[in-house]
Amino acid sequence: ARFVRRVLIFTTVTLAAWLWYDPSQALTATIALLVVACPCALGLAAPAAITRSLGVLARKNVLVVNPDVLEALPRLSRVVFDKTGTLTEPTLVVEGVDKAILQLAASLARESEHPLSKALVQANTLPLLAVTQATSFPGLGLEGTLAGHKLRLGQATFVLDEPPQELDQASLVVGEEGRLLAVFETEEKLRPDALITIKALQARGVECEILSGDTHARVERIAQALNIRHWRARQMPEDKLAHLQTLQNEGHCLMAVGDGSNDAPVLGGADISVALTSGTELAQANADALLCTGQLSGVLDLLTTSEQTQVILRQNQRWAFTYNTVAMPIAALGYIPPWLAAIFMSASSLLVVLNALRIGKQQ
Repeated sequence: ARFVRRVLIFTTVTLAAWLWYDPSQALTATIALLVVACPCALGLAAPAAITRSLGVLARKNVLVVNPDVLEALPRLSRVVFDKTGTLTEPTLVVEGVDKAILQLAASLARESEHPLSKALVQANTLPLLAVTQATSFPGLGLEGTLAGHKLRLGQATFVLDEPPQELDQASLVVGEEGRLLAVFETEEKLRPDALITIKALQARGVECEILSGDTHARVERIAQALNIRHWRARQMPEDKLAHLQTLQNEGHCLMAVGDGSNDAPVLGGADISVALTSGTELAQANADALLCTGQLSGVLDLLTTSEQTQVILRQNQRWAFTYNTVAMPIAALGYIPPWLAAIFMSASSLLVVLNALRIGKQQ
């Protein structure tokens, strides 16, 4: 708006000066000035760069939902990761569990998109049963009624009235009316590119942290495997969000990476949020960007592309301002005819677009 006001003032002054000095040149010089000052390049500087970067990331299977994060990413100082389903791929051990109980647990697990629930459904070989009155308790588990049984599936403290101490390390428990029916142990393996991604982030000076609802032993083991110093276990969604807000108050620009419904508050509260499309719809709805293939290296693609985008964007803006600053006085003095001003204006816009196409070429 300020630019337009200045152009109009400059044009009025130019018209008045030529009417006083040489009225025959007044209309030509004024039209040339208006044409050459058309801020097409300035208007295209940001959209061209951002549109190009969105296309580059889409080809890398990273879908950016909120383009504003491309501006925030270069300021990133800390990344907070969920563990289960994000840094790791869980599988459940079902040997020794009665098939009828496994069928009940898997039927209830179908009501959730949590990675452990999906693993439980895959482990079942019997037809799934219909569930009524299914209720999800983020960070704790599921409750529902099926085949006349009112079941709970999740953490031992949520499922059982009096959980035995030895069940503290159990990853998944199913029970009926507070009584234990079965325990499913978890085997976790790191995602193939988790370690590479963490090392690359740390090499950039970005701190990494794990916030997980799992037990201390499990979280500590993954943190050590990834060489992550900062981690917290047994975190409820509200605990994760409170910790996130504390870090933000300390001046950190935060990225949250998760996949579960219990990660939704953190994803919604982070400066930059990334979700895996293999996770829950609630997590995806609160994310600024989605990793469509489940590869954590997409976070690095986001960072690299955003940095290139900001460099190209600043170049485009500098060129647009320089062009207008130099061309306007020359046109006002009558050295540029309107037809040449139109060519200069179009060439300036074309240059901005061609420069934006350089994004992604160096990756």
